[in-house]
Amino acid sequence: MIRRGLTLLEMLLAISLLSGLVLVSVAWTSSVARAGVVEQDRSNWTSAAHAVLQLIGEDMTCGDLALRPLDEDGEPEWLESSEGGLWIQVRQAPFTGAERAVYMLDEQTGSLTRRIESEEDRSPLRLLLGSTSEFEITISDSGAESDRERSLTVTLRSPSGEVAASVFDISDRSGS
Repeated sequence: MIRRGLTLLEMLLAISLLSGLVLVSVAWTSSVARAGVVEQDRSNWTSAAHAVLQLIGEDMTCGDLALRPLDEDGEPEWLESSEGGLWIQVRQAPFTGAERAVYMLDEQTGSLTRRIESEEDRSPLRLLLGSTSEFEITISDSGAESDRERSLTVTLRSPSGEVAASVFDISDRSGS
């Protein structure tokens, strides 16, 4: 007797081996896709954080820094920082007074926002960056008292550990 075809047992064995291979390939494909999404989120956050730092830099260099006043301790009056906030005077308008950009981190939502304020009105909050765990502002000095160099460092951190930072020169260039 010549045997043709597969027995039921051989067929079940082949199907179970194929289903095992399909399960392994689906698990591998989904883990690769998940890793790709995580990397894309990190890349998007880093790009957005660098755009925020560039906007802060534009606010810092808007107008002439030499015309911006210093207080009696030599601290810039046009710049204030506190826990989770940064206030930058961006322009001095003749009729409306000073306008300043206000950057704030809402620690509950992790949202970094910006608003333009003047003595007469406030613009609505504008969301700049989500998923921000830290917004750190540091002012540092270097050099002798006569030619002191000052810098402002702004650091942004995401909950997953990405860091974006920028250093801005805020030295008094007025010659006083």
